[in-house]
Amino acid sequence: LVTALNDKGAPTPLAHTLVRAPITRMDILTPAEIDALVAQSTMAGKYNEAIDPESAYEILERRLAERLKNEADDRAEPAKPARGRAKKEPPGTLEKMSKNTMVRQLGNTVMREFARGLLGVLGVKAVRSKTAKR
Repeated sequence: LVTALNDKGAPTPLAHTLVRAPITRMDILTPAEIDALVAQSTMAGKYNEAIDPESAYEILERRLAERLKNEADDRAEPAKPARGRAKKEPPGTLEKMSKNTMVRQLGNTVMREFARGLLGVLGVKAVRSKTAKR
């Protein structure tokens, strides 16, 4: 008797089933049998070839060594006079903060309220349209 789960995960009703016995051998293959199977295989030629490709670790190690060597060479060379464009300086604190959306919104709010307060002290009133009064 066999049951299975339906799409919703509930068990289905029991069903009478005939099961065929396996036709394979349940044993370890002998070395001669393995050799015969490998000889018949169409993929054996491709996968039996031993290759030693460069691993990701080896690539990263080589790049790191090159970078360290270049940095050491740059430090050892005397400073050359600047030609063309000057190197860009790293952004300052104010520039970094101005890229932050929250800081920009806070700055806009502070400036708006400051301007409203200053204009209110000077006696300038905002003129509102009829649609804004509704």
